[in-house]
Amino acid sequence: MASKQKSTGFAKSARFANTLILLVALVAVIILVNVLSLYVFGRADLTENNINSLSPQSIVSLQALTETEGAAPLEVRVYISGTLPDVIKGEWGQEQIIRGVAQKFRDKLEEYQSHVEGRMEIVEVTADTEKLAEEAGLSPFVAEEGTVKEGKFEMTRYVLGCTFHWEGEVETYERATDPAFFEFEITKRLLRLKDRVENGRKIQHLTKAAEELTEAVKACDAEVHAFEMKEEEKQEVTGIEGLLKPIENMEEEAEALAKNREVIAEKCAAVKEIHDTKAAQFEGHNRRFDSMLRGDGPDERVGGVLAYIKTLEQFDQVLAAEKRNVQQVMQLKGLLNAVKEDIVSYNDMLRRSPGERKIGFLCGHDEFCPFPNEKMPIDPQMAQMMGQQNPIHQRFLQVAMGIQDQVNQVLMGIGNGLFRQRDFEVEKVDATKTIREEIAALIIFGAKEKISERERYEIDQYLMRGGTVLVLAQNFDVSLASFSEEAVKKMGPFNPNPRISNDYYNISKTSSNVDDVLAPYGVQLNADLVIDASDNNKVTLPHSVRRGQMVIRGTKDFNYPMLVYAKEFDRTNAVVRNLPGLTLPFVSTMEFTALEGQEVEVSHLVTSGPQAVALTDPTTLAVRKTTNEEGAEVDEMLKLLPPELMEQAKALAPNGPHTLGLMVTGTFVSAFKGKEEPAKPPVEPPKEGEPEPKEEKAPPRLDSGSGRLLVLGSSLGLPSLTLEGVFKDVSVQSITQGEVMIPQVRFENWKVKVNQFRRAFGETIPALFNVLDWAVQRSALAEIRGKSNMFRALSQIDENKQKLVSYGAVAGLPFLFLLFGVGYWQLRLVRRRKLSRKK
Repeated sequence: MASKQKSTGFAKSARFANTLILLVALVAVIILVNVLSLYVFGRADLTENNINSLSPQSIVSLQALTETEGAAPLEVRVYISGTLPDVIKGEWGQEQIIRGVAQKFRDKLEEYQSHVEGRMEIVEVTADTEKLAEEAGLSPFVAEEGTVKEGKFEMTRYVLGCTFHWEGEVETYERATDPAFFEFEITKRLLRLKDRVENGRKIQHLTKAAEELTEAVKACDAEVHAFEMKEEEKQEVTGIEGLLKPIENMEEEAEALAKNREVIAEKCAAVKEIHDTKAAQFEGHNRRFDSMLRGDGPDERVGGVLAYIKTLEQFDQVLAAEKRNVQQVMQLKGLLNAVKEDIVSYNDMLRRSPGERKIGFLCGHDEFCPFPNEKMPIDPQMAQMMGQQNPIHQRFLQVAMGIQDQVNQVLMGIGNGLFRQRDFEVEKVDATKTIREEIAALIIFGAKEKISERERYEIDQYLMRGGTVLVLAQNFDVSLASFSEEAVKKMGPFNPNPRISNDYYNISKTSSNVDDVLAPYGVQLNADLVIDASDNNKVTLPHSVRRGQMVIRGTKDFNYPMLVYAKEFDRTNAVVRNLPGLTLPFVSTMEFTALEGQEVEVSHLVTSGPQAVALTDPTTLAVRKTTNEEGAEVDEMLKLLPPELMEQAKALAPNGPHTLGLMVTGTFVSAFKGKEEPAKPPVEPPKEGEPEPKEEKAPPRLDSGSGRLLVLGSSLGLPSLTLEGVFKDVSVQSITQGEVMIPQVRFENWKVKVNQFRRAFGETIPALFNVLDWAVQRSALAEIRGKSNMFRALSQIDENKQKLVSYGAVAGLPFLFLLFGVGYWQLRLVRRRKLSRKK
């Protein structure tokens, strides 16, 4: 018995010793690993698109700066507030969690630094961070908390971003709060910084003149505002006296401005002097510079520096008047400040312009063209003359001019928000003239009307000179749940109870001849429409639900076969390599045929699934044969309502896959080889007082050349909006007769279409940016953007499969868990039996 106890005690001691040795060894290994990790380290990115690692394109872009011979190292100045909140308000008011984002931002910059030994310096600004950051151009943001200072509640402002300095140029990362886009935003600025340095020398004379003008305007503005009552001097007064106090302050300020009129005039005279002696001579050399001098508005709406000079003259006259109009003084002072802000913005855009690459939009064929129209269809002066004698006509004309302003505001917002703010410099192109070399890419975006022979010639020659041409085709125009123009016309202009219903469904073929434009380069764009019952996206349409006697009206998302969801891509191509899928609304197929004399590489960028059906011109040809109630065989046309179209699509025999996008690069043969050059359009004579237009010097004509061509069979669901289209066949006379509803209906229909395709825009807009990055030869950004744009549309399955999936989720998982438990229990029983046999 004693022997047994002794052996048991020995076993326990042995187990304790073994455990102790194991623990000591484990601690020693951990210490050793930590020491070694200081000298030897590595990392593995297990994410699908390596989103936590730098792309090779980013490394190459960085090294292009840091390894430039004779260039200074890249300096990055980092601005991060000492304490950051966990949650802030995003750009659209939504809550955004930024806990740990600052460290991630530092880590990302250090990862860039690790690829260029000693050629990139990171400097973190720790003193007066917020103030210096705002001076450097960073965008501060706020959280929900704030502080009370001198009896006033102020939101706490934070900064998180950096500036990149290289060879005297600066690029700013204004707000780095989204880790998913750190790499994209940093690499974008590195690319732009290199372009700015390389191209900035070409416009140094313009940037120098613009900087002098801006400083003179700022100095003038400071003098104008020097006589304002400071906040600490203002007294808190309540009641009627409190209401009158601001008026007294304005009168005192106006009096002070008048007394110092000569001092202000002397200080501000430098603006006109610099304009006349240094800036005016360069007008016409650069569009950005011209915008700074004259503004971006129509000729009759001069802005920029000229507007500032003109307003200064008016300001001086008002101050010199014996009977001073205080309100007018303050209005002109406010206008001076507003124009000053515009000038500062124009100067900033000019400084950045060498880093921007221009994309030219072909306009004038009812295509997507994101530019406000300088020439209004309804002339304000003519409208005023025609409306003076009839108040009803005057009202109609006011509505029409209001529509003009709304359309132009929308177009300006699209141009700025969709392109310029994302660093795509866009410009309207007149293809009846030579397409300039500075246009990095020309885009034909859903042209619905014919392109003239002269335009085809200029496009052809631009391609032969090495240009990039993007074509987003639109063979069919589809209206879903829209307002009918014909119904509005039948209703009459003076109907006291107008009832317009959005129940208009229609499909029509456009007048586009883009197929003829593409054919000479081997691309055959087919006059068909692809539908797919299996792979498609949703469209948002009106939907009504009856609840007893009540009808609830709203919207509903329907799967729509005309919104084809493509998942097959040429994964060797950077434009589409990382796209999981792409929705192509109302898309047509295309083919490539090799032509004699061409030496090109062809990429089938986008391909539909095998279940897709290509319908040849469904506007005139029947989709299939069916039998009616009498049993007779009849032709069935394409259905447009979602449930009917889905049923129809499922009944058709698939004929996919189909090519929906092509990229062709290499040497092309001119479409006009051996042909006469098309005649140029007649030149309009100059207006009275205007100089004769300079005759442009055309580049040599080419019969072949290297270029790049990319074609998509869809305009990506972005509907065209132009003043010409909204006011087509509408005159001042017809509007005075009450037909103002027609342009209003067209504008409303455009807004309806944008709302219907909003789900698809989540994919189409990033894909468009990829295409534009490739077009301006920044494919690296397309590659990086795709890492964070992962859209995963759910494939459509029939009801039987849906039930199987549901049953499997409800009963299958518990059954598998039970099966695992039974199996584990049986294994333990087997082990026990084996142990008992050994004993």
